[in-house]
Amino acid sequence: MICNRHHRHVSSPRFAAKTTSLVLDNTISTYLQPTSRRSLFTEVNPKNLASLLDKLIKFGSGSRVPAEREAAERRKRDYDAVVRLA
Repeated sequence: MICNRHHRHVSSPRFAAKTTSLVLDNTISTYLQPTSRRSLFTEVNPKNLASLLDKLIKFGSGSRVPAEREAAERRKRDYDAVVRLA
């Protein structure tokens, strides 16, 4: 974590990239496993991951494209599981 002038904590680009790739690669099921989370995904903050999933759910659920709506449904299940970790 890096502190900026106003003493808010912001995540570094490396941490954000790890969280983003986790969603885009559809590897959240791997993240949900405790051993993987401790070894491979130590940088990923579950609250940030849940926030990203929530934004993607809102986008996909309002889409007219069936594939995007299906992805939103899958992300909703992932979101529910991640929120339990946070």
